[in-house]
Amino acid sequence: ANNTFGTPSDDAFRRDLTINALFYGIENHTIIDYVGGVKDLEEGIIRLVGEPERRITRDPARMMRVIRHAARSDFAIEPSTWKAVVDNREKLMLCPISRIRDELMKDLHSGACRSWTELAMDSGLFEVLFPFYTPVLQSGNHRDNRRLLLNIQGSVDRLQKQGVPLPDQMLLALLLIPWAFAEYDLMNKSYKGGEFHRVLRQVRGGLDEVLGPMSIKKSHKETIALQLVNLPQFNKFAQENSWPKWLKRKSYYHDCDLFFRIFGEASDNKIIPENILADSTKRFTSAAKKPTRKRRYKKKKTSGPAFSRQKRGGIFGLKS
Repeated sequence: ANNTFGTPSDDAFRRDLTINALFYGIENHTIIDYVGGVKDLEEGIIRLVGEPERRITRDPARMMRVIRHAARSDFAIEPSTWKAVVDNREKLMLCPISRIRDELMKDLHSGACRSWTELAMDSGLFEVLFPFYTPVLQSGNHRDNRRLLLNIQGSVDRLQKQGVPLPDQMLLALLLIPWAFAEYDLMNKSYKGGEFHRVLRQVRGGLDEVLGPMSIKKSHKETIALQLVNLPQFNKFAQENSWPKWLKRKSYYHDCDLFFRIFGEASDNKIIPENILADSTKRFTSAAKKPTRKRRYKKKKTSGPAFSRQKRGGIFGLKS
């Protein structure tokens, strides 16, 4: 093969951000900087390498990396880079769904969820990712909805920094709380007779619609629905200080209990007991270590290529 490699300077100008385009010279033990990364690092600035508009057009996922690094480092985003993100946010829809989903999960696991969410909302990227959130963030209660979501993400950050490995489905369920409250008026629900299962089916159907082709496992969507729909029930029993035995026997009890307590910390500053955090850490760590069984599928003979009939709306097929 006749491979041609670029120079270190070429490599530096291919990087996304100036602070990530620094090299170390082994021979003379010096930092090699072609793009002004040292100055930006010293001044706490996130800046795209090159002309921001052009770099984003060539790879719209760079917008998510700008937000991510600013959130994680608590650096300021350089004005022309910020303007390019705001002006080109809709181009994120051009990226493959799987790529954006993976980028999103990195941010939800980052320990900087609150800062990431705030920057994503301020730039408009949040509503590109989740267009169904638009009415929630533009309603008469938009300030309360925004505050609740940011507080929830702040609690998520605290737990993750404390070493509690929250699973993907719980992170998504927590992200969806303000939407679920606005869409289903969950906290005013009183479950009698078959009402719980009716609301569960309703929320499950709503998740299918808004999450679209995000390729979330069916079992994970069921877990998200259970955690959301159980919130008013757990709130009622907590106020009564009475937890029925039938509920404690449920397989989802401990996860729903932690979910409720994270919500309680975010909404009412209620402290989560350390023993619950310790048990959750042990449970989630153990679950993550379990090997996943691969299912074997028989190949079907087809006479032509397969096409998806599902129409996408928003970056994940999410609908407003």
